[in-house]
Amino acid sequence: MTRLLLRICAIAALGVGLAHDARAQQLNENCTVSVLNRTVRVNADGSWVLPNVPANFGIVRARATCIVNGKTVSGESDLFAVPANGVVNHKPIIFGNTTPIPVSLTVSAPVTTLTESGAMVQLEVQAHYPNGTATDVTAASSGTQYTTSNAAIATVSAGGIVQAAAGGTSGTVLIQATHEGASGLLSVQVALSGASHGGIPDSWAIANGLNPNEPVMPFEDPDRDGLTNLEEFQNGTDPHNPDVDGDGLKDGDEVHIHHTSPLLADTDGDGIPDGVEIQTATNPLDPASFDLSTALATFTVTPASFVLDFNTIVGVASQQLAVKGTLIDNKTTLDLTSTSKGTNYVSSDLTICNFGVPDGNVFAGNNGSCTITITNSGFTAQAVGVVQTFTPTALSFIPLPGFANGVAVNGNFAYVAAGSSGLQVVDVTDRSHPLIAASLSLPGNANGIKLLGTLAYVAAGTALHVVDVANPLMPVLRGSLATSNALAVAVRGTVAYVANGSSLLLVNVSNPASIVPIATLPLAGTIQGIDVDAQRGLAVTAAGFGGVHVIDVSNPDMPLLLGSASTGDARAVGLRDTFAFVADYSNSTTSVDLTNPSNPVVRSHILDSNLGGFLQDIAVSGNFALGADVKFVNGVPITDITDPTQLQARAILNFPQRDDNGTGIAVDGNFVYLTTDHGALGKFQAFGDGRLYIGQYLALVDTKGVAPTASITSPANGSSVVEGSTLPVIVDARDDVAVAGVNFLVNGAVAFTATSSPYQYNLKIPVGISSLTLGATAVDLGGNIGTAPNVVVNVIPDPGTTVTGRVIDMNGAGVGGAIVSTFSRTSTTANDGTFSIPGVATVLGNIVVTASATINGTLQTGLSGSFAPVVGGTTDVGNVVVTLLNNGGFESGTLAGWTVAPGSNVHVMSSLGPQGAFTPIVPAEGQFMAVLSNAASAATPPGTSGSVITQTFAAPAVPSEIDFCYQFVSNDSGGFEDFFLAQLVSSAGTFTLASADNSGGSPAGGGAPPPPPGLSPGAVLTPPSAPAFSSGVNILGSGLYFIPSSTMTNRVCASFTLPAQVLGTQVTLKFTSGNAIDNSVESAVAIDAVKIRGK
Repeated sequence: MTRLLLRICAIAALGVGLAHDARAQQLNENCTVSVLNRTVRVNADGSWVLPNVPANFGIVRARATCIVNGKTVSGESDLFAVPANGVVNHKPIIFGNTTPIPVSLTVSAPVTTLTESGAMVQLEVQAHYPNGTATDVTAASSGTQYTTSNAAIATVSAGGIVQAAAGGTSGTVLIQATHEGASGLLSVQVALSGASHGGIPDSWAIANGLNPNEPVMPFEDPDRDGLTNLEEFQNGTDPHNPDVDGDGLKDGDEVHIHHTSPLLADTDGDGIPDGVEIQTATNPLDPASFDLSTALATFTVTPASFVLDFNTIVGVASQQLAVKGTLIDNKTTLDLTSTSKGTNYVSSDLTICNFGVPDGNVFAGNNGSCTITITNSGFTAQAVGVVQTFTPTALSFIPLPGFANGVAVNGNFAYVAAGSSGLQVVDVTDRSHPLIAASLSLPGNANGIKLLGTLAYVAAGTALHVVDVANPLMPVLRGSLATSNALAVAVRGTVAYVANGSSLLLVNVSNPASIVPIATLPLAGTIQGIDVDAQRGLAVTAAGFGGVHVIDVSNPDMPLLLGSASTGDARAVGLRDTFAFVADYSNSTTSVDLTNPSNPVVRSHILDSNLGGFLQDIAVSGNFALGADVKFVNGVPITDITDPTQLQARAILNFPQRDDNGTGIAVDGNFVYLTTDHGALGKFQAFGDGRLYIGQYLALVDTKGVAPTASITSPANGSSVVEGSTLPVIVDARDDVAVAGVNFLVNGAVAFTATSSPYQYNLKIPVGISSLTLGATAVDLGGNIGTAPNVVVNVIPDPGTTVTGRVIDMNGAGVGGAIVSTFSRTSTTANDGTFSIPGVATVLGNIVVTASATINGTLQTGLSGSFAPVVGGTTDVGNVVVTLLNNGGFESGTLAGWTVAPGSNVHVMSSLGPQGAFTPIVPAEGQFMAVLSNAASAATPPGTSGSVITQTFAAPAVPSEIDFCYQFVSNDSGGFEDFFLAQLVSSAGTFTLASADNSGGSPAGGGAPPPPPGLSPGAVLTPPSAPAFSSGVNILGSGLYFIPSSTMTNRVCASFTLPAQVLGTQVTLKFTSGNAIDNSVESAVAIDAVKIRGK
């Protein structure tokens, strides 16, 4: 055996000798056998060989179609696996139905008269088979179903218990049991206690408008159907309706002449009404006795024409035909699809269209057209079919500025995180001719992007940005949050989950204009990919060589690491049900079982990298995972994840235009969007030669007629929501082929349409209403619509929250008369420093209180921590410490409050750069920041060149923390020369708060040579590693310095707990940008947002 061209898949030969003979059918030259869309004719001795069957489809079936005496019979094998370059022998093909079919049922009961309301009796049902045996099939688990002719008189349970209706009347009911097409009947009479005349209970007579005191009433026949009133009571019929079951026969004739049931239109259960059977001279009591040649009026098949699009990544394409016959009564329609009804199917070419299970199911073979001829009892109908093969196809590409790091898509627009070029919006209305429709410059480096509703969330290294794309042609930045190393982001509801390099950052984005961090969880490895299962409250991160981490985020304030699994080199992750699918650079697509989140287990991965590639990103759509790869010339490996424990490489969608490397990927119902770079093997870069490629991985058809399923998984029906708040609406939608889109409905009107998963929308709750009805519809490629059950939520007024706390000075004493404020509501502290701010809105995000007070003639300020509002209760923000730290954000536009060392080169700036296409460094918050750069030929402190600023103040006497943001740049290629230091100098020693140097962002002093002179031993409060450098950055800083080929860290914004030994003492905060060896102008640091916070 050989491998297919380009190693798309391995192949195998299949051979089968004999068929298992459920209907005494032997394979011979009148048969064909098909596997997937490959078909071969069987030899006269029953043997067959089918070569070149793809071995990458997991388990498959072999199907056989035989022509026997002009009749078509079909069968199939059990599921089996095709081994690569191997042979499968002796897979038996089973023809017909192996389940025994009874010829009749008998229904019996210990008693058939119930005399009390609520009285019960258990039925017994025996199935009789052609071989003379009988089996008890009473239990519902056997497949038997029960019906009653009048539930107002007596009901019957799924298990065959008949019960006189509570509060019902006397009468007779007919109980019918059906099993595998056979039926049995039993009459049960309900004779409740009470007066009766002539054998008829007075209650029945009165209920039917009869006079029980009339002596001749029992013998009268009001409807003239041949039954007296007494017989009507005994048979359970209506004395005023001559044909209760509507079969065309009078009730009296059914009882006295034909002995059929007047309560069942089809007594023998063969589908033909008793009246038609009498009309066509067949036996209405024998299900095997019918004559369709005289009973049928019309004979049709649907669809009359069909197209079988054989998607090569799906492996099987079929069309179920439905055959209907209308009877001569012009009101009865029979389903004649089954061959047991005498229907026969013939294909004009079995190599193009062949048959399988169930009857009428047509499977695709070779490309071409075919005619299916269906016959029954002299009637003929035809269905014309066309088989065409669809292979994943490249459509187009468009060049992109900056560095194409990632992409997200909804509707007719793709949104690209383009490194130094921020957000690029691509119009993909015509997938063959995309065009850049808009762009938005963003601070930082656009590394990753996700969409939720009309907002785009961009992970940009030094920031998380929220961009309004309600009008894709005019994107608007709505808010930003400084971050240390944002590489990827996922959003669920009002929480964004940021893969932040060395940690997972959770952020409240309910108010994009005021984004508030919630919590940070340090994690091992490089945290560069993230996905979230909101239903299970789980986040899964891709951590490079650290594998994947599973985190409990059910309480966003306290994320908890549950477990980890090593995958090789995890770059990105996508979730589906209880599995994570990992884009792994070492092991291709990898599945991780999250059934037990505390013990994630790797279940499968694509073993051959020539099929799976080296992946940097992954997108999950339906039963497929598509990867962004760097191994292939320029291709997207497509993996079947139907069975997550046995992943199957299906195909590679090749983009032949040039040899690019995949960086990011997104999919919708049938298109794939791939970002690439021509030279770089990695991602998260600023400049490159990038493109967006568009391909089609599924055909744009769905002819099966199966509607998608849809359900609203959040919020819950009957839940309450506060007016003015943001309500996350999440829909689970699935289809047998692909979901084309999900419409979100609010009070019946479409509010938003999502075309790619996860299907979610954030709804702003209106004010002044009491409830909202939420709905959703899912649409597939065939236009079939699945509707989710509506969810009604109660809307309540915002009860607000009362914000309390205490303002204290640096010694812990309460500060009276301080002004405190949050969300435009203010108050003044009492003499002991306590405060209360009532009526604060709970829908604007986390609560942060600012405080200001004049102490000894000097203005001091402070800031509380961030707290989730307690709806309808009290939100306690604890102590707010006001300090003398002055101008920490440099918002005065000057260096007021700071001491600048002699020879230093320090300026307050609103931006740094740009040089060329580099996006400028901007303040972490506010309008200004301080920039410290090396000063040529200077030596401050002794032995180093650089710039230093300090500020001396009294540290609070209570537990507190110091916050600041920094970003460091250097052009020196040598290690441990240029450096940045943040230090806290005190009588207890010098404490290093943060550091970075030009050796890959390592902490200063992390190796040889030794730390710069003057660095005292002390507690190093930074994490063990600093952010990595970007490369090739060109900076020109308003004449301050010029760096032709520098490197730069991402922005770091962090909090550091003040050491206990410095609390209540005088300390000096010191920032240094320096060089330990030479005096050239070659490094700088941007400092901003310096604060003291109470804990």
